Amino acid sequence: MSLFYDTETAYPNEDSASGEQVLQSAAALGPYLSLDVLSTMHNMREQISEVFDRRGDLVVGATGPRMFDDHAGIAFPSRTFQWTAFDRTGCNAIRTFLDARKGRLVPFWVPTCAWDLCLAGDIASSMSTLLLRRSGYVDYFWPQVSRRYIVIWAPGGGLLRKITSASAVDSATEQIDLDSVTGMGLSARTPISYLTLCRLAEDLTKINWFSTWGCETSFKFVELPLEVPA
Repeated sequence: MSLFYDTETAYPNEDSASGEQVLQSAAALGPYLSLDVLSTMHNMREQISEVFDRRGDLVVGATGPRMFDDHAGIAFPSRTFQWTAFDRTGCNAIRTFLDARKGRLVPFWVPTCAWDLCLAGDIASSMSTLLLRRSGYVDYFWPQVSRRYIVIWAPGGGLLRKITSASAVDSATEQIDLDSVTGMGLSARTPISYLTLCRLAEDLTKINWFSTWGCETSFKFVELPLEVPA
């Protein structure tokens, strides 16, 4: 399974140059809005499991159609995450991250690592308004506060930004305004992913040690779309 998708085709994108750019940039993501960012990449040795749950009641009567009473009006995605470390530095990073979570108490940010938004052209370092290829963001995603935080996968480090406004330009493009300028020139092939707020799905997370210098953990996190700061 690829973590990298092209929204235009809805199929995994095999652009190796852009994929490598994401791998290099992810390690440079730091805390954002006083919360940690899960900046390491999935260990792709096993299939990633992603589930979209909805909270509600299925109303079933003796006669008539079934009805679903949606409580939240939005899905709560959960995803498995496998993290492998091959040295003491990596093992310490795993332990530090998990200890800081205090079980399910402390939330954290997670990039989707998907090509969620596509630029319609190159952007300059002084720009805070981006022109995108139209993908339905204005109609379907902008109304959700949980889809207003993004990662622009710039070379050397991801840029964490908040979208402050969005509007349709024409049938092929739409426009978003960011809370600050990009600070560097970027090409139209620069991937943009959503930044999601999540917490661990369980209080207990096991770390398996396969040697005195290497370890691995596998856990599940749940997105918190209704707890994202406005």
